[in-house]
Amino acid sequence: MGGFLSRVSLRIFEVLNEFFIGVASGAVGIVVLTSKGLFEANYARTAFVVLLTVGCLIYIFQTHEQIEPSADKIVFITGCDSGLGFSLAEHVSELGFTVVAGCMRLDSKGAKELKKISKIMLVELDITNNSSVNVAVETVSRYLEARGYTRLIVISSHCGLSSLPGLSVYGATKAGLLGWSEALRVELGKYGVHVISFVPGSFYQYSNIMAKHDESAIEMRTAFTAEQKKFYGDYFKRYNSYLSALCRQSPPVKIPDDMLYQQFNKVLLDVKPNPLYAPIPIKDYCLTKFMRLPQYSEEAALENALA
Repeated sequence: MGGFLSRVSLRIFEVLNEFFIGVASGAVGIVVLTSKGLFEANYARTAFVVLLTVGCLIYIFQTHEQIEPSADKIVFITGCDSGLGFSLAEHVSELGFTVVAGCMRLDSKGAKELKKISKIMLVELDITNNSSVNVAVETVSRYLEARGYTRLIVISSHCGLSSLPGLSVYGATKAGLLGWSEALRVELGKYGVHVISFVPGSFYQYSNIMAKHDESAIEMRTAFTAEQKKFYGDYFKRYNSYLSALCRQSPPVKIPDDMLYQQFNKVLLDVKPNPLYAPIPIKDYCLTKFMRLPQYSEEAALENALA
């Protein structure tokens, strides 16, 4: 056993050593490693090391050219009454762009705060009202007319990549956004329009996304059939009690997260942006353990129904 581990450790060391030589020496190192591997007939290992080295060199030396912000460049942002939309409107204006901020109501607290910033122009945008949508489209079209550089940034969620228990419908809508964005990226690419998906991460404490959760939970519970009440038992109540701690109305404030804005700057400014900017998703077991979600028990539900 000891001899086997020694041989494996030696092989790993050799591969890592060749990899570091290749990265440090650049093209010369790749040529040397390839010649040595072919001479010794180590084709698989040589191919792996060379491909890994080339990939790393491309990543290291690739240029991240960015566009220069200026007041004559227009950025249209929706959902600016609160949360992420409000925060990005402030941030983008601070970068130097002119911002057209879509707000559901022009008399909302967020709209009133943004109105104080000279580089931000407000437009009312209620997506449930066709007239409001048409006016917003006409307004934005006037600003964007004759401007050659265009990109569409679609905000999704980590739930679109790795949905959470109890949030299957929400996760499905966010996954749908990612799929829609991916199709648009290919469709509009031929016209020079970049379509980018952006997954910003969690910031629920600065958003009103959960503000009406308690009302919705009561509405759902009231609509339960007798069969559903028996099936779920007290699990539905425990689950929503857990989430109730997140339910509050948040004032419109800029999210204090430098990493969020650094990532968004890449989305907005990179001349050659990636199709997706997102944190690494956490899956299944780790998610439920990390969030400490209430666990469903069929036995407990049955006991509760019989009680």
